Amino acid sequence: APVRQAMVVELVGKQHLFNAITLNSAAFNSARLIGPAIAGVLIGIIGMSGCFYVNAASFIPLLLALFFIRPRPVLVRDKIKSIKQDIVDALALLRQDAFLMALLGLVAVFSMFGAAYIVLMPIFAQDILRTGPKGFALLMSCNGAGALLGVLNLARLKVSAPQGKILKFSIVLFFVALMMFAVSRSFLL
Repeated sequence: APVRQAMVVELVGKQHLFNAITLNSAAFNSARLIGPAIAGVLIGIIGMSGCFYVNAASFIPLLLALFFIRPRPVLVRDKIKSIKQDIVDALALLRQDAFLMALLGLVAVFSMFGAAYIVLMPIFAQDILRTGPKGFALLMSCNGAGALLGVLNLARLKVSAPQGKILKFSIVLFFVALMMFAVSRSFLL
């Protein structure tokens, strides 16, 4: 994923980067909304293994689209540094930019403590909420719908919007919602 995301600027240029990231996120979250809903129906019709085959086939159009991308020439650095020096340079940059350091720390905290609920979602659906595969599909679709709404709201913001305040509000809202989900025993909630 980091390599794929690093390629976005090469594909669209810096002037369209924000819109490209937003559209990429919207496409990803649309798939998170639609995919589980389709899977919930397909599990009942073709079973779990059939869903894996359908998922694999869904990548064919993406692979065809990638085939038609004409890459720009790659700029080669004159002086190749060691990986150790690149890490030292990155840490020096982080020490100079407090906002970048805060964002990186936020990603680390979210990755360790916030993203695990996705892995635990099947257990919640089966053992705690007792909804089965269709309920699991609905939970995952609602998760994707919320993420898609967030991305669409982000897309409508102006570049001059108070991004720090929006980020803080979003973090608090996410973790409060996550805590409420963790203690909930109601499928509707």
